[in-house]
Amino acid sequence: MKHPKEEELIAYQDGEATGRETIATHLGDCPECQAELARIDALLAALNTIPVPEPGEGYGQRVWQQISPRLPQRRSHWWDFTLP
Repeated sequence: MKHPKEEELIAYQDGEATGRETIATHLGDCPECQAELARIDALLAALNTIPVPEPGEGYGQRVWQQISPRLPQRRSHWWDFTLP
């Protein structure tokens, strides 16, 4: 088996990878991929220690103001004009 991609190792670590048995077998035989998985584990563990900030008052409104100009214009339907 060729070396799994980083995304595949992350999915494997997360329990979501297809072909888990193949990846597990490869990890048992490949010190390079074992080291890569250990690096991923350490990175994910470090990320889990970072506190998530509270979004604060008006967060949703600020996000909407930033993304709404990028959204395509909604086409009007003829029946939109007939309602009061």
